[in-house]
This record gives sequence, structure tokens and C-alpha cells, in this order.
Amino acid sequence: MLISLSKVLDIPVNVLLEQNPSVENELEVKDLSLRLEAINSYLVQKEKSRRKKLQKLLILLCGLIVLIFGVLVCFNSPYLEWNYANPERAVLGVGYHVFEWLFFRVAPVILICAITEIIVLKKAIRS
Repeated sequence: MLISLSKVLDIPVNVLLEQNPSVENELEVKDLSLRLEAINSYLVQKEKSRRKKLQKLLILLCGLIVLIFGVLVCFNSPYLEWNYANPERAVLGVGYHVFEWLFFRVAPVILICAITEIIVLKKAIRS
């Protein structure tokens, strides 16, 4: 319960315990404080690890967006030259066009948000 309170209030657990007058033995307080410091440092490391994983996933997302952008630019909308008399080809062409249209409108927003979050996470990991 103290760990949950510590996370919510964003303060170390030992600070919460130092305000507890019910513990009388100083050795118990020191031992408990050391244990809680170890738990606190473990939680900090776990949070940093989670942020690093998220940062790597966002970098992967940025790379994937750039790769898809490059592929779409290289193909240069081949569906414009297709014969749409065949219904299967017409459906495929419309699907390709919809994907391309949505990608070029949504991907820049996602890319900017991902880059911003990468920068924020990098600053959070440093501190």
C-alpha cells in the first residue's frame, strides 16, 4: 500500500514512513528504511526500463512510417494506370488509393507526435 501511495504522490516511501510515530525501535526504522530505499530504487529502475522500451518502440514506429513513405513515393501511385474493367482490380485500386490518401494525411501527425514523445522520454530518462 505504501508503494502505491508513493507512486501516486510521487515521493519516496521512506518519506512517508518517517512521519509515522508508531515505530519505536530505531533499528527497525533504519532496517525498514533501507529495505524501502531498495524497493524505491528498484521501482525507479523499472520505470526507466519501461520508458526506454517505449522510446525504442516509438523510434521503430518513426522508421516504419519513413519506410512506408519511401515505398509509396517509389511506386508513384501505380493504380492510376490500371484497367478498372476488372472488378477485383477496381476494388484493389480503390483500397490502394484510400490507404495512400489516409497515410499521407495521418502519418505526418503520428510522426511529429512520436518524435515529440521520444524527446520527452529522453529528457525523463536522463533525470
